[in-house]
Amino acid sequence: MVATLLSLRFRVLANTLRRNTIQLLAVIFGALQALVVLSLVIAGLAALADYPQPVQQATVVIGGVALTLGWFLIPLIATGIEPTLDPLKLSPFPIPVGRLMTAMTLVGATWIPGIVTLLASVGTALAWRQTPGAAWAAVGCGAIATLLCIVGSRMTATVTANLVAGRRPLVRVAVLAVAAIVLLGPVALALVAGLASDEPFSVTAQVLGATPFGAIWSVPGQLVAGHPDRAVLALGLSLITLALMVVIWRSALLATFRYRGGGARVRAVAGGRLGVFGVVPATPAGAIAARSLIYWFRDARFARQLILVPLMPALLVLLAALVQASGLVDVAAPIVAGLLPLTLFAVISYDGTAFALHLASGVRGRDDRIGRALALLVFALPSVLVVAVVSLAVAGAERDLPAVLGISLGVLLSGLAVISVSSASIVVPVARAGGNPFTAAAGSGMTSIAGSYAVTGVTIALALPELGLGIASLASGSRPLGWAALVVGVGWGAASHVIGVRVGGRILDRTGPALLARMRRTGG
Repeated sequence: MVATLLSLRFRVLANTLRRNTIQLLAVIFGALQALVVLSLVIAGLAALADYPQPVQQATVVIGGVALTLGWFLIPLIATGIEPTLDPLKLSPFPIPVGRLMTAMTLVGATWIPGIVTLLASVGTALAWRQTPGAAWAAVGCGAIATLLCIVGSRMTATVTANLVAGRRPLVRVAVLAVAAIVLLGPVALALVAGLASDEPFSVTAQVLGATPFGAIWSVPGQLVAGHPDRAVLALGLSLITLALMVVIWRSALLATFRYRGGGARVRAVAGGRLGVFGVVPATPAGAIAARSLIYWFRDARFARQLILVPLMPALLVLLAALVQASGLVDVAAPIVAGLLPLTLFAVISYDGTAFALHLASGVRGRDDRIGRALALLVFALPSVLVVAVVSLAVAGAERDLPAVLGISLGVLLSGLAVISVSSASIVVPVARAGGNPFTAAAGSGMTSIAGSYAVTGVTIALALPELGLGIASLASGSRPLGWAALVVGVGWGAASHVIGVRVGGRILDRTGPALLARMRRTGG
């Protein structure tokens, strides 16, 4: 049965890529990118053998923990879990849960991220090659670490999908809680311990090496340092962690089987109460803004994209304190401002065939673009302002506020300009409304990544005026340049947004029916 499920997965993948040239090119691009990254990692590990043991241990442990947490969070934030073996789809069939778990694990291990992770994890043996025993231990630990990554990713996705399966009001709280527990707990503890020491990297690695995420990566280094007892304890902790994750994953899958794809609850609304529709202007753009806001607050597929908004500034502030580089705090708000417009990359794809309502009602493309942008700005502007003010206040760099705000607001508005154009012509296969929000069609992740790179590049090009002034102000400490960056960022950003709305609106007017036809073909 496991072989049949694997065969089904790759048959669906092959058929999907055969039909969609763009996704095929995106997969090829992603594979080449992964190959480049893997080559750099292997080269770095080989060079690491010439460094002292504390440096080797700190590098391997911290890098390994980052890789593990990436497996836990990136599929939930960015592209989702490949859905061919989605438990909700397979729940009507009499498939033993153990065999399904085995198949899902093998799927993760035989696709590009899994293969790269396995090679990089086993490749840590290169850093310990001067001690053969530790090198062979690194090979075995690399295989276990890969299992921890894959099983942890599946466990997190399945548990969180169960929490949001009925589109309950606690969707956003559940997603943020999972992210905070998985990411901020052990990392924050290690960083705080590192900050209290004269050797922050070594102490941080020691603390991370005692956590469930870092224990497996610390085993070879403990052997080299002459601590076999600590190595055995770390290995035991890792195996216990893996077993616990398997138990939690199995329980979540059984709950999914019992759920069997039930729909959302129906909520009665008192007559005459329009909610957000009663607040916005009675215009087409206002109606679309209200509809988009309802999506943001009730649709788990939108809510999961906001995880990085609170996490990114927190991590940057902690990292700035750890490496004593206060300049890192200055980029927290601009990064958040650049990420928020990317949440609209596949906004029409999330509409699915409901986009037919726009076409049937004769909504102008310009109104569509304005409404969706206004909905995002309702919470994007306060978020950027709060991140900028709080992060700079924590770092004691309040004098940088005008420059940072100028860069951030310019990037936010320029990003909205670019996304207003790109999202009017791009269709990406996404999870269906009411289904598992953490799934992604085969190849769609690579398509999203390639498109995000393009959007980010054009956004940076558009924001060059305020970027130049803001960076000059931060480098020289000139407050007049900072205020100039703020004025230029708001003015030029607003102007570029107006242009982007008009261009994107015209594209949508011209290609709207074709977009709907493409969504039907991709199963939207």
